[in-house]
Amino acid sequence: MNTLPDEIVRKIADMKIAADYCSLAVYDDWGVLFWVSRCFMDSPWFCRVAFPDYKTQIFIRSHGFHEDMAENDMVISWSQVLTLRTKAALERLVKNVFTERARHAEYADNPIESVTYYYSQVDGGVPPTYMARSLLKPWQNYKTRQDVGPDAMGGHGDIREDDITGDDMEGMTATESHVKLIMEAIENLVATA
Repeated sequence: MNTLPDEIVRKIADMKIAADYCSLAVYDDWGVLFWVSRCFMDSPWFCRVAFPDYKTQIFIRSHGFHEDMAENDMVISWSQVLTLRTKAALERLVKNVFTERARHAEYADNPIESVTYYYSQVDGGVPPTYMARSLLKPWQNYKTRQDVGPDAMGGHGDIREDDITGDDMEGMTATESHVKLIMEAIENLVATA
């Protein structure tokens, strides 16, 4: 029996690994917060994480809450992808992201109303080429309606202001509430719940 060339074997293995990835891209009212992905073959909290780079963060902050500015959107540029191995490490980074955003968003006067997350299984563990600001369809250019990345095939979820101010959130700051609820969504992703 003939064996396949090494190059073909590697390509098949890469396709198999890519099919085993599931990802979550997280946005708040301002725009993208972070992306997390895991391979189902890995232990549950072995995750890949990326954050918008400095240029993208500045773009998001300068556009703030202005929905009409979405038409001047940009494709996210990502920082280097980090590999994490524990829930504590991931939670610390997620908390840092929400804390940083809270400083710029001034939660006390103008709290973030919702956090939206998009599950996807089509990116093979590579950060998606989504738009930085478009909240309804971040994979689609606001002006041209052209796709800049694959649709969130696995669907999406929302964390609304009502969830953040719910009874079980009493005594928590807005940032702590966001972190708690988005970590629950990530637990669904990594299948530990």
